[in-house]
Amino acid sequence: MSEAPPNSDYLVGRFFVGLFATGGVALLLAILYEIHSGAIHHRTGGMSVLASDPSGFWADIAIQCFFLVVIVWQAFRFRRYTKR
Repeated sequence: MSEAPPNSDYLVGRFFVGLFATGGVALLLAILYEIHSGAIHHRTGGMSVLASDPSGFWADIAIQCFFLVVIVWQAFRFRRYTKR
């Protein structure tokens, strides 16, 4: 096997920073749209609607916000990794 090229860890880290940042922005826009529209469409075909089920709606938003925090945390972690 050959050696990895120099600075390959840097490039891989920067790739993942961009990937997580793009995913975070997309998830943030989706959360904002769902709050604006008042409806969340699930992959199984069901819906959570703010008007008829407020607790379920906000629970879904909270879960999505948790995933957003995890994605942003991973982006910062990879960014710190690439600055070494």
